Amino acid sequence: MAAAAPVYLSDRFTRLPEHIIGELSGIKNETEGKRPKPFGKRVRAGAKHSFETIVSEMSDEAEKKDPERKKEWAGLADRDRKQIRYLAAEAKKHGVRIIIVCDFIHTPEYLWEAGHAFFCGV
Repeated sequence: MAAAAPVYLSDRFTRLPEHIIGELSGIKNETEGKRPKPFGKRVRAGAKHSFETIVSEMSDEAEKKDPERKKEWAGLADRDRKQIRYLAAEAKKHGVRIIIVCDFIHTPEYLWEAGHAFFCGV
């Protein structure tokens, strides 16, 4: 399975749920404010290396960018519990607090597949 992991610095940007939903529906919300530009960005991606290998390498990279561990770290995972546990373990290993964001965009696809269990042969 392919994996990708970016590491970058950014100023805090707080969004409300209506900003996110509005963006998905194409509605521009004037109250949202300007999104800060990331800087110091490095991306590691590949299909030959495991998720764990890529996250481990990028955690080391993040530690170089935040040696005093003063920044908030964030990680993105889909619904895979192994990914979530591994992100938490990496944060613990590096002595940082991490905010794990779970990608919900693919949730309808999983629900659709699960629905077939109730309507076999229909």
